[in-house]
Amino acid sequence: SDDKLRLKIKLLILLSSKLKSAMFTNDANAWIAVLSVTLVIGFFILVTVCGLSLAAWIGGWSRLARHFRYLGEAPSNYTGFVSGSVGWIRYRSCLIVGMSPSGLYLSTFFLFRFLHPPLLIPWSSVVSRTRRGFLLWKRDVFEIEAGSRIRVGLRASATAGVESYFPAPVALTESR
Repeated sequence: SDDKLRLKIKLLILLSSKLKSAMFTNDANAWIAVLSVTLVIGFFILVTVCGLSLAAWIGGWSRLARHFRYLGEAPSNYTGFVSGSVGWIRYRSCLIVGMSPSGLYLSTFFLFRFLHPPLLIPWSSVVSRTRRGFLLWKRDVFEIEAGSRIRVGLRASATAGVESYFPAPVALTESR
């Protein structure tokens, strides 16, 4: 791991020295290379921002954020790199899930936080919980009331122990 880090640092130093030399020469090929790298990085950032914006809007994260945005600390019993879904949008291994007596905590890995603020969904807003899946691939689907109902699906292993936080009216139903 230290060797990989040293190699990455050496590559960054080499790239930065090449860019510096290209910036201070009149070589057209060097300027084209610098411009190409800048355009590729800019395009990548633009596509990422647009993709995250669409995901938040289509999936319902932005609607959940209007009602349940959370500015506090994550619960102490959170699980990271969880796969799940919000509405129609799947989040593969980039969710952080936690539970507390106050509610269900959802957040994304910091690189994907644009328009995806951390959420704390109170248990009183959870309308139902359904366990779905087959054999080892089980997930819990929570229906959340946020003006309209939004489904949040999470890997069942990340929601283990959730029964102790649910109020009495919320029931678990098994289905495929």
